[in-house]
Amino acid sequence: MRSSSRGALRGAAALAMVASLAVAATRGASGCRTEEPAPASGGGGAGDAGTGAAKPDADAGECPPPSTLFVPDGVPAGWVRPPCAPEACMVFVSPDAAHMNPASPWAPCGDGCLELVEDWPGGGDGGPGAARFGDAFGAARGGLRYLGYGRNYGVHGYSPFELQIVRLPDNVVTFDAYMPDGLDTNPQCILYLEALDTHRALGRLRVHGSTPTEDTELIYAMAPDAAPRVVRWGSFPWAAETVLTSSLWAVVPEALAWIAWHDYERSDQMTPLWTSPDGRWAHELAAYDSSVFFSTLFPGAMYQIEVAEPDAGSRLLRAFPEAAEGGACCARTDGTSLVWLEGSGSFDAPTRSYAEVRMMRSTYATTAEALGPETVRLLTLQNTVDGANMIMGAGYVLHLEVRNVGGTLQKTLALTRAATGSYWIIEPSPGREWTQLVYVDAEEFAVTDQGGTLGEARLVRRSVASLGKPMPPKWTP
Repeated sequence: MRSSSRGALRGAAALAMVASLAVAATRGASGCRTEEPAPASGGGGAGDAGTGAAKPDADAGECPPPSTLFVPDGVPAGWVRPPCAPEACMVFVSPDAAHMNPASPWAPCGDGCLELVEDWPGGGDGGPGAARFGDAFGAARGGLRYLGYGRNYGVHGYSPFELQIVRLPDNVVTFDAYMPDGLDTNPQCILYLEALDTHRALGRLRVHGSTPTEDTELIYAMAPDAAPRVVRWGSFPWAAETVLTSSLWAVVPEALAWIAWHDYERSDQMTPLWTSPDGRWAHELAAYDSSVFFSTLFPGAMYQIEVAEPDAGSRLLRAFPEAAEGGACCARTDGTSLVWLEGSGSFDAPTRSYAEVRMMRSTYATTAEALGPETVRLLTLQNTVDGANMIMGAGYVLHLEVRNVGGTLQKTLALTRAATGSYWIIEPSPGREWTQLVYVDAEEFAVTDQGGTLGEARLVRRSVASLGKPMPPKWTP
């Protein structure tokens, strides 16, 4: 399942962006208590005291438990530090379902619409660092749906905050983390969600050193319903995008110059999957099983789609010699079909726009020879193939088309049946605009929107049945 970089820490925007992923909760007065060392499980118990975490044993992947751990008042009783976290790390996770906080309820917001109720205490005045709800991650497959989102309990900032993973439709919390220091006091550690699917969630614990070069990151494979365990330890560049499947996870760093992968066994090394041969960028990652799809480009000069596997290397999947002859990008798959965007007709280099951009499809393929391109429909608004805010599930494609007109962004949210090209345009509520696409399947989709006087964000779910009759596809042979 693909996840964007929307919630990761990124340079100067680190605080605001992490806070939108892992948002928190005030619980009680100041003070402290001690907790008994947690038994090692999967990746070990808690870490040692001090500013750095204790590196797990190279073979066993375990951490030595400390004798006592400082726990501030307000942390729920029985919660423990994640595996290998140092004592200075003010991050705590629920050890089991019985200790987790309940999920927030959903309330009707129109025909076939449900809105997440922000029932947690705290404020959030809409100012910088004070959103009640920010980013969300999601996944849907086989009737299961998972959401990962943050809950901000701060009034003028992000302290403290809580990160939950919730299973739908029964609305049950399967992972719960609490950070009493939030992001407002230069916390020693931050736990945030890197990617989420119905079989796994990938969390990242960043442990800060005295200088940025001394930061350490612990990567956890958090199967929803299971305790986190360590799968990788060590420094790593910020990931611009991360995807994960049942067999691997892959990242492209902010430099966009290479892609690396890792399985779910304990190892500190990321394995190279693709390296730019000539300075072209890689982005728009998607994955299924052991195949990682990605787009490569020279902006305004070349747009193509490649695919790579750990045991087979990389190869072109859909390519054009140069942008003036066409461009392809942004492959998405549900494991049955593959969809992507393709630009054609006259190409305007200054705006990097095409006369037409179409959604294309093929039965699932990982080689150019097996690919059978067919037009799904002509896009309503988007005229570039620089990237796409688009997700796919169960034969449906949810796409936030964006068009830059004189510096003004026009947005249209569309849901498309990949097999037929029929589609719906979903209008936002008055005074609001769509922001993130969270998940989609044959029954419902989840998105966030933003608006109102203070620009508040909401998480909403909408049933496909409530959309009525779709429009026929628009395209020419």
